Amino acid sequence: MLSGRSTRQGTGSPASKKNSPKDPLPEGVAFHVCDIRQGKLPDKSFDAVVHLAALAGVRPSLDRPLEYETTNVIGSIRLLEFCRRMGVPQ
Repeated sequence: MLSGRSTRQGTGSPASKKNSPKDPLPEGVAFHVCDIRQGKLPDKSFDAVVHLAALAGVRPSLDRPLEYETTNVIGSIRLLEFCRRMGVPQ
């Protein structure tokens, strides 16, 4: 999930109502639902990115280590690379 202030107002729209934030977002703030594991991220710049896409819990990670590595490590690296490539300052 990416959440940040869009460089162009009104450019962001949720992928679906199910994944929309429950509270209305302030004017000019875009909400994007993305799969960081696949690296399919919006081709636009942001002022900031909030990374909330992680799997938590030690015990489940022992049962599904590849899923946890793919999401928490590889997905985070892809998101950081996206931020670097797009020049996201925060």
